[in-house]
Amino acid sequence: MDTEKDLLVKIMQVTRKIQDNHPELCKFLSELPETISSDDNNEINVVALKNYLESLNELMEKADHNKKLEE
Repeated sequence: MDTEKDLLVKIMQVTRKIQDNHPELCKFLSELPETISSDDNNEINVVALKNYLESLNELMEKADHNKKLEE
């Protein structure tokens, strides 16, 4: 199971890939939602981070797919 720290590192890596490979998508990147905080409910934070990471990965995959179609 990923920890908050692991997920944050992965989020940063995916965000960097999006910035490097698909700068046109930067306008769609949002900051971590305010609901993600370091309060006592760590399990909710991990779930929220996983969901955010999944959405970033989906965004990048769709952009990669569209780029291949254009080639």
